[in-house]
Amino acid sequence: MSRWFGGKRVFTIEMTIQEWARVADNPIQRDTEQRAQKAVHLFRYSPAHAVVHAYQTPQGKLIKLDGHTRAYLWALQGKPGIPTLDHVPKKVTVVVYPATVESEAEAVNEAAFLYQTFDQPSAAKDTADTLAGIERKFGVEWQSTFFVVRKYASALRVAFAVLRLHESPGRSLLAVRDMGLELMFESLLPVLREADSLNIKQGSTSFLVAAILITLALQGEDARQFWTAFLRGDQRVEGRKRDVLATFRDQISKHELRGMSQYRKYDLHVRCAISAVDLYAAGNEMRVQRIQEATPERMAELLARYHQRER
Repeated sequence: MSRWFGGKRVFTIEMTIQEWARVADNPIQRDTEQRAQKAVHLFRYSPAHAVVHAYQTPQGKLIKLDGHTRAYLWALQGKPGIPTLDHVPKKVTVVVYPATVESEAEAVNEAAFLYQTFDQPSAAKDTADTLAGIERKFGVEWQSTFFVVRKYASALRVAFAVLRLHESPGRSLLAVRDMGLELMFESLLPVLREADSLNIKQGSTSFLVAAILITLALQGEDARQFWTAFLRGDQRVEGRKRDVLATFRDQISKHELRGMSQYRKYDLHVRCAISAVDLYAAGNEMRVQRIQEATPERMAELLARYHQRER
């Protein structure tokens, strides 16, 4: 069965391990040497190790989505201090995801977001452990099951990049790649606490929670009223007409998001949520048309007001 990514067909190619080593590392890959020392799952060979994933930019350049540690270990076998593997393949099968964006600059950001899909489960565990330590330091105990399971790191990173660095949601991960979670957590703790009070359920997406955090910070009580109603399941539908809550719910449904890149999903959730909050505050009128995404000008206006309040 063919696989698709953002409307583009995913394809495979073969490479020698030397060719794979020369493929550009993902811009948010870090600590490859340190990871290599802990990569015990790679010490005993499995055929699955010879399948790797890459992203192809509009100009045809490949960027690794996984396999950084494997490439490092394969290239340095026999060198002092490098763990010994029981087998090194001669070739790898590379599953290639073509860009869904048009410019090379946007492609680098899309590759950074897609990288998260392929990062090792152990990395997610390390992040959860880091968040647990930060929560203890600040004496935080969550009410919402979404925060309790500590899967909010991506939403926190996106919110911090938008609110503090004025990055667009789709470019946020690159902007904060070298920043520690504790800095972001402390900076946005009041917003995190307010979001937690909304009782966000486990299973909510990082895209939705990033939108919740950003709109709570930018639109205050209007956002709080919107999300309280939305998370409670409120909505009105009369024939073809829907209120803002129902329209927003439809626009972020799995059906609407199918095939969309993570890069685009964050952008859509945040910009549509900002417009939805505005429409809800203006009266939540019944409508047929879709919610338009907030313009850059509206984003800039809200950010300017936010920073004035923060001073």
